[in-house]
Amino acid sequence: MRMLTLFVVLSMGLLAVFAIGVYKEVSPEWKKYQIEYYEELKSDLESKYNNVIDPGEKERLRMQLEALKEEKIGVKQILLRNREVDRCPTCHIDLNTLANKHPTSKHFPFDIYGCTVCHGGEGRALDEEEAHKGIYATKADMWWRLRDSETIFNFWKQLAILTPPQEIGRQKEKEMLDFREFTITGEKAKYYGTESCLKCHKDLASNHIERWGKTKFKTMEIVKNSIDFIEGDQSYKEQCYRCHTTGYDEDTGNYKEEGVRCEACHGPGEVYYYLMNIGKYREASEIAMIGVDYNVCFNCHTARRHEMRFGVFEKGDYQGDWYWHGYDTINENRQEED
Repeated sequence: MRMLTLFVVLSMGLLAVFAIGVYKEVSPEWKKYQIEYYEELKSDLESKYNNVIDPGEKERLRMQLEALKEEKIGVKQILLRNREVDRCPTCHIDLNTLANKHPTSKHFPFDIYGCTVCHGGEGRALDEEEAHKGIYATKADMWWRLRDSETIFNFWKQLAILTPPQEIGRQKEKEMLDFREFTITGEKAKYYGTESCLKCHKDLASNHIERWGKTKFKTMEIVKNSIDFIEGDQSYKEQCYRCHTTGYDEDTGNYKEEGVRCEACHGPGEVYYYLMNIGKYREASEIAMIGVDYNVCFNCHTARRHEMRFGVFEKGDYQGDWYWHGYDTINENRQEED
């Protein structure tokens, strides 16, 4: 009798486990998120359709509603170049809202880079608990994982691996991404300014700083005294800002400092500064060691970089010595130093 009872209990237990498994397969957790999203989207479009008057706009909304009927409930996934799969959009299906919340999507769109490269977690999982294991949900969480230089090196490497060759090829030269300019959150790293650098490095690298302080630090002062810059329009001046300022942002037209200062060559200091603040001096120095290479130099030191100036002076409106004024000043500083 006991054996029969045990058999029945075990059988019922196995049946219950099987039933739960079938239920999860037929009605997975992620399905409710998609149903709710599509119902809300449909309701919003119908409301707009009923209230719009313009025939063209009404037709556009009608077509969107028709297209919405074709949307299928199912697993949404991104196939990444590293042969991994990211299924986060299965639950986080509203990518437009996510993009608005993630300024990083401008440089690293979800359909190419996915989510786990920044947030961690298990990209293949469809169960919420499993998918969120080891996740870095907030910016604070992402920064907390940055305890050594190897973490940021691996992050930059992953960004490089995930970037398709055709994405690089079709971008203009000035838009090419240097992954070292990005923090562990995928955001553009902040520039801290020369004064922050000199608090420690003024004595540690005095000869280097003294030499650059007399020349490159002051290049924007020379540019601002050039008559073509003074009389040039904003677009003309922006061509000068790209090389003669530090931390120039082409999107906003703003820059951190005038002149070619520390972070112009060594890169934005946010990651370096962070590691120094948590006492990881060796790791911080490793970040600084990769900050300067020939690619950094050749962003500005390329043939015919000042070609736009020839066009101005060829008109004959200015005296020739104005063109060379800046270079003469730099050479004088170098001669004094020598």
